[in-house]
Amino acid sequence: VAMERRARAEGKVVACPRMNDDVSELDPRIWEPGVVPEPQGRLAPEPPADAPPCPLADIDLVVVPAVALDPRGARIGYG
Repeated sequence: VAMERRARAEGKVVACPRMNDDVSELDPRIWEPGVVPEPQGRLAPEPPADAPPCPLADIDLVVVPAVALDPRGARIGYG
């Protein structure tokens, strides 16, 4: 949350992923100020389904939590 607040204070667009059930891919959506992510029964809340999409080309930084990494630094698992 602190990172999200700082990014907004610097004028950056904040996006969060929604899980796209039909293709099992993440769908980045803009997290607008004041919008509370919805619980989805997964590990983390997601932006509402009607949140504006965030084109991949507009993303400058991705923060990915990782508990386990392989020797190349790639994440192991999906959670």
